[in-house]
Amino acid sequence: MLEKFTDVIARIKSLQGDRANFEFGRMLNMTPQTVDLYMRGKRKPSVEFILNVCSCFNVSADWLLGISTTNVIDTHSGVAMRINALKVDADRAASSINNLLNSITKLQEAVK
Repeated sequence: MLEKFTDVIARIKSLQGDRANFEFGRMLNMTPQTVDLYMRGKRKPSVEFILNVCSCFNVSADWLLGISTTNVIDTHSGVAMRINALKVDADRAASSINNLLNSITKLQEAVK
Protein backbone atom coordinates (compact mmCIF):
# COMPACT_ATOMS: atom_id res chain seq x y z
CA MET A 1 0.00 0.00 0.00
CA LEU A 2 1.22 3.51 -0.78
CA GLU A 3 2.72 5.08 2.29
CA LYS A 4 2.53 8.68 3.46
CA PHE A 5 4.65 11.09 1.48
CA THR A 6 6.70 11.77 4.60
CA ASP A 7 7.82 8.13 4.42
CA VAL A 8 8.64 8.53 0.72
CA ILE A 9 10.67 11.66 1.54
CA ALA A 10 12.51 9.73 4.27
CA ARG A 11 13.57 7.14 1.68
CA ILE A 12 14.66 9.87 -0.73
CA LYS A 13 16.67 11.54 2.05
CA SER A 14 18.40 8.22 2.72
CA LEU A 15 19.48 8.20 -0.92
CA GLN A 16 20.51 11.86 -0.79
CA GLY A 17 22.88 11.13 2.07
CA ASP A 18 25.06 14.10 2.92
CA ARG A 19 24.67 15.74 -0.49
CA ALA A 20 23.41 19.30 -0.42
CA ASN A 21 20.11 20.03 -2.18
CA PHE A 22 22.14 21.84 -4.86
CA GLU A 23 24.20 18.76 -5.67
CA PHE A 24 21.24 16.41 -5.29
CA GLY A 25 19.14 18.59 -7.58
CA ARG A 26 21.92 18.70 -10.13
CA MET A 27 22.09 14.91 -10.16
CA LEU A 28 18.34 14.82 -10.80
CA ASN A 29 18.31 17.70 -13.31
CA MET A 30 16.14 19.79 -10.99
CA THR A 31 16.60 23.12 -9.29
CA PRO A 32 17.78 23.10 -5.67
CA GLN A 33 14.67 25.11 -4.77
CA THR A 34 12.37 22.39 -6.10
CA VAL A 35 14.35 19.69 -4.31
CA ASP A 36 14.17 21.73 -1.11
CA LEU A 37 10.37 22.01 -1.36
CA TYR A 38 10.11 18.24 -1.77
CA MET A 39 12.54 17.49 1.05
CA ARG A 40 10.75 19.79 3.51
CA GLY A 41 7.39 18.30 2.58
CA LYS A 42 6.11 21.61 1.22
CA ARG A 43 5.33 19.99 -2.14
CA LYS A 44 4.45 16.42 -2.99
CA PRO A 45 7.06 14.81 -5.23
CA SER A 46 6.13 14.88 -8.90
CA VAL A 47 6.15 11.78 -11.05
CA GLU A 48 9.18 13.24 -12.86
CA PHE A 49 11.03 13.61 -9.55
CA ILE A 50 10.19 10.05 -8.48
CA LEU A 51 11.32 8.67 -11.84
CA ASN A 52 14.52 10.72 -11.73
CA VAL A 53 15.34 9.43 -8.24
CA CYS A 54 14.65 5.83 -9.30
CA SER A 55 16.76 6.17 -12.42
CA CYS A 56 19.63 8.05 -10.81
CA PHE A 57 19.94 5.74 -7.81
CA ASN A 58 18.78 2.55 -9.53
CA VAL A 59 16.03 1.84 -7.03
CA SER A 60 12.55 0.60 -7.74
CA ALA A 61 9.57 2.94 -7.65
CA ASP A 62 7.76 0.27 -5.64
CA TRP A 63 10.37 0.56 -2.88
CA LEU A 64 10.44 4.34 -3.02
CA LEU A 65 6.64 4.49 -2.71
CA GLY A 66 6.54 1.88 0.06
CA ILE A 67 4.88 -0.82 -2.05
CA SER A 68 7.84 -3.22 -1.80
CA THR A 69 10.63 -3.83 0.69
CA THR A 70 13.12 -4.56 -2.12
CA ASN A 71 14.87 -1.37 -3.11
CA VAL A 72 17.50 -2.44 -5.63
CA ILE A 73 16.67 -3.10 -9.27
CA ASP A 74 19.95 -4.87 -9.95
CA THR A 75 23.14 -5.73 -8.13
CA HIS A 76 25.13 -2.92 -9.75
CA SER A 77 23.33 -0.03 -8.06
CA GLY A 78 26.46 0.99 -6.15
CA VAL A 79 28.31 1.32 -9.43
CA ALA A 80 25.49 3.40 -10.93
CA MET A 81 25.50 5.71 -7.91
CA ARG A 82 29.28 6.17 -8.15
CA ILE A 83 29.05 6.91 -11.88
CA ASN A 84 26.42 9.58 -11.18
CA ALA A 85 28.60 11.08 -8.45
CA LEU A 86 31.56 11.15 -10.86
CA LYS A 87 29.39 12.90 -13.45
CA VAL A 88 28.52 15.60 -10.93
CA ASP A 89 32.23 16.00 -10.11
CA ALA A 90 33.11 16.20 -13.82
CA ASP A 91 30.41 18.83 -14.40
CA ARG A 92 31.80 20.89 -11.52
CA ALA A 93 35.34 20.61 -12.88
CA ALA A 94 34.18 21.66 -16.36
CA SER A 95 32.37 24.65 -14.90
CA SER A 96 35.47 25.68 -12.93
CA ILE A 97 37.66 25.36 -16.01
CA ASN A 98 35.21 27.47 -18.04
CA ASN A 99 35.20 30.14 -15.33
CA LEU A 100 39.00 30.14 -15.26
CA LEU A 101 39.22 30.46 -19.05
CA ASN A 102 36.73 33.33 -19.01
CA SER A 103 38.77 35.10 -16.33
CA ILE A 104 41.98 34.65 -18.32
CA THR A 105 40.29 36.03 -21.45
CA LYS A 106 39.07 39.09 -19.52
CA LEU A 107 42.53 39.68 -18.09
CA GLN A 108 44.08 39.45 -21.53
CA GLU A 109 41.58 41.95 -22.87
CA ALA A 110 42.24 44.32 -19.97
CA VAL A 111 46.00 44.17 -20.60
CA LYS A 112 45.60 45.12 -24.28
